[in-house]
Amino acid sequence: MYCHRVIIAQRSNVLNQMLMMRDNPQDFSSMTELVITGIHYDVMKSIMCFIYTDYIPNLNLLAFETLLNIWHAAKRLNLQKLTSKCRQILDVDHGYKIDDSSDEYIEGINPPLPSFASDMSRALEDKRFADISLLIEGKVVYAHECIIRCASNYFGLLLDNARTESNSLTTLEITGTYAQGVRLLYYLYTGFLPPSSTEMGTYTYSETDLVDGLVNAHRYQLKELKSYCDSTIIVTHRNATNMLLLGIRTNSTRLKIQSMNLIAKNLGNQVENETLRTKFFSALAQCPLDVKDDIFEMIKDAKGIGCIISQERKDLASSMIEISTEQKTKMEEKMANDLVRSEADGLSMRNIFILMVLLVAYVSFQKVVSLGAFVPIVNALVLLMTAVNLVHRIQ
Repeated sequence: MYCHRVIIAQRSNVLNQMLMMRDNPQDFSSMTELVITGIHYDVMKSIMCFIYTDYIPNLNLLAFETLLNIWHAAKRLNLQKLTSKCRQILDVDHGYKIDDSSDEYIEGINPPLPSFASDMSRALEDKRFADISLLIEGKVVYAHECIIRCASNYFGLLLDNARTESNSLTTLEITGTYAQGVRLLYYLYTGFLPPSSTEMGTYTYSETDLVDGLVNAHRYQLKELKSYCDSTIIVTHRNATNMLLLGIRTNSTRLKIQSMNLIAKNLGNQVENETLRTKFFSALAQCPLDVKDDIFEMIKDAKGIGCIISQERKDLASSMIEISTEQKTKMEEKMANDLVRSEADGLSMRNIFILMVLLVAYVSFQKVVSLGAFVPIVNALVLLMTAVNLVHRIQ
């Protein structure tokens, strides 16, 4: 049965002790063989499933003997959470009482049981089995390839491209600040963002944490993290401009639409406050043209915009609308010029055709009878048509 040293070392202190006696942490090319006696293979497969996922499918539906064997194995490997689950099922579903007070877990009295997330968060500080190094703002953070690769396909591709010799560390450079990089690693190891604070057992996240999480999730293609941060960030009239730029940067439709709606509805507040006005125009300058057009359309369509803002700010709103219509006006002028040119070209072709007809008629009549008297007349007509065409083009 194959497994990863860093995971089993963090999840079970018994397995960790066995690794410390048998393993060479710096030898990444060789495997360490652990011999565990007294545990059936199928039971050990269930144990490994719990070590990797914190979960055993249909644990409460297993036969009594199998469940009892899993409980014995979990107790032997000091997997407290699995031991407690097995004991509870044995007691409630099978009526089997375990007379061992040391194994009893009482919620509210005992400390929280270890979980995969809490165990793996400690792996960030464990350099024994580190086989890759991450360079963040000039600082080196050691990590484990098996975790990084499984948590992110993006990092998996980076690791494939940066593959080095088997006995040396693979180095990856991470963009962003050091704090952002550490939060990203915490998520890759645990599946959760590091909380800003914990109140009454509830994790709370600051706006900075969520923004950093969304940026990292977009950059490193972490769909679940992106969805969570995107849906959790609250857009207000004070941060609407920042959230608009964030939505454009991370391709978040929700953030862009909510931000533009708030900007349109609170145009008066945006203009009245000097700080918000500066942010607003700065953000507007960074927006692509299609987003600017959408904002201006929302401002024009806002209900009662003429009465919710004062006259001096109406002029500002009008000037903003003129910016959006300027390009449309230029486009209309260009189309009109193209139309005039096409009409002029049409007139020129028509005049040339008429001249050709007159020339053919002139030659034909000249063969039949001498029309020398009409030559000045024909020449005058030609000159007149040329002059008319020239005046038309000048106009």
